[in-house]
Amino acid sequence: FLKDGNYSKAMTLLEADAEKKGASLNQHERYHRLIWAMGSRERLIKHAAPYFKALLLAGRDMQVAAIFREYLQRYPDFRLEDPEVRLDLAQAFERVGDFKLAVHVLNGLHKDNPHFAALPTAYMMAARILADQLGMPQKGLALVQFLHGRFRNHRSFPEVQKMLDELTAKVQGGHPA
Repeated sequence: FLKDGNYSKAMTLLEADAEKKGASLNQHERYHRLIWAMGSRERLIKHAAPYFKALLLAGRDMQVAAIFREYLQRYPDFRLEDPEVRLDLAQAFERVGDFKLAVHVLNGLHKDNPHFAALPTAYMMAARILADQLGMPQKGLALVQFLHGRFRNHRSFPEVQKMLDELTAKVQGGHPA
């Protein structure tokens, strides 16, 4: 259909393939290339989470980081809704050493998904990256203080308390965390 210039039909078929349960990475990539070339913001945003999941499952951390940056370049306000995908992406970005992107993808998670069960895990990760990798222990401490005040009854509270103590000492000039 693409060779014939029937982009609408091609988009419909590729979209159906990509939305199938168990769609292959190749199906996601073909659909992504078409909707990227067509500049279909709505479709790109809708397809982002499943496409990023497929890339992560294939172990393509560097590629997903590059594509995520392309999304941000084209759509500066781009933000995924799925909190699990955001956490998975942050972990992948940390693995490839893209620490700013890891923190960026988690930014505002508590507002977008206030009941996300892994929110403390996500924000402790962001705090650790801010403090240890980006040289911003004060910002990391602020995140942990937020968690400390909000998640007193959460199962991760002992970890939050430990991190709070470590970052407080680091910010106050004590021993590094």
